[in-house]
Amino acid sequence: MFLFDWATMPVQNFAQKLITVWLGFFITMGLPVSAFTFDLHKELLQCMAAASAGSSFIVTVLVWRLYLGWQHVGDRLISATVEYEETGWYDGQVWVKTPQVLMRDRLMSNYTVKPALARLKRTLLGLGGALVASMLVLAAVPPPSVNSAPYYDPSVGYSYSRSPAATASSSAADGEEAVSDYEATVNKYEPWAFSDEGDAAAQYDMRKHMMGK
Repeated sequence: MFLFDWATMPVQNFAQKLITVWLGFFITMGLPVSAFTFDLHKELLQCMAAASAGSSFIVTVLVWRLYLGWQHVGDRLISATVEYEETGWYDGQVWVKTPQVLMRDRLMSNYTVKPALARLKRTLLGLGGALVASMLVLAAVPPPSVNSAPYYDPSVGYSYSRSPAATASSSAADGEEAVSDYEATVNKYEPWAFSDEGDAAAQYDMRKHMMGK
């Protein structure tokens, strides 16, 4: 009865089993996936909360499976009849328990199955609270400032952080450079475009350009 005997272990051993499973998923799956999603240097709390939520979800699914299994066993024990198949699905039979067997099974359900179900219920409530707490931390902690995010400069070869003033000045310089390139391109093919309307020389150059002279 692999895993299902965990519910009947002493509380300390049962908690140790669940903590081992939680840590295993936290180290092998939760933390690597969270580190790929969040920046460990800037979003450490979000990363740990996301990894904790994922590991708690896996353990919750495991405990829920144990609960369903023990509930099925309890239902079979307290039932006065047992349905079974002799050789296949087409020849199902129903066995009526004798009073002695029924009393024995119900005693076993009261002293073994019900305590196990009660422990699993409490465990599910605790895991649900941990999962909700992790999600609240993810929702409450604000993301890091965008202005302080690192940028990679190919000409320099390393990442650095831009301040708002540096970003604004860089954007202004890029805009001026783009305007200069645009004016140079237009003057190459249409030299009269940026001249005054009253400039006779510019009008004369325009006529020559249009006539191909």
